Amino acid sequence: MPTIVESGGFRMVIYPNDHAPPHVHVHHADGMARISLEAEPRLLSVRGLSAIQARRARSLVAGHWQVALKVWKKFHE
Repeated sequence: MPTIVESGGFRMVIYPNDHAPPHVHVHHADGMARISLEAEPRLLSVRGLSAIQARRARSLVAGHWQVALKVWKKFHE
């Protein structure tokens, strides 16, 4: 599972054998979020994170969206 970026206690990863639509998993000690890479990053699911942590996870993805999408395509297309 390639790590795209780590920042502020968050780790954004892509699972090579994962399913469409394009998305990333953002892990934190408290939980995780699954975030879409389509058009505009949006939360698909959240487990264990507070609302603030979920927003931070989405912001992390928004800041690295293009790189994450390139990695997704490398493994899934």
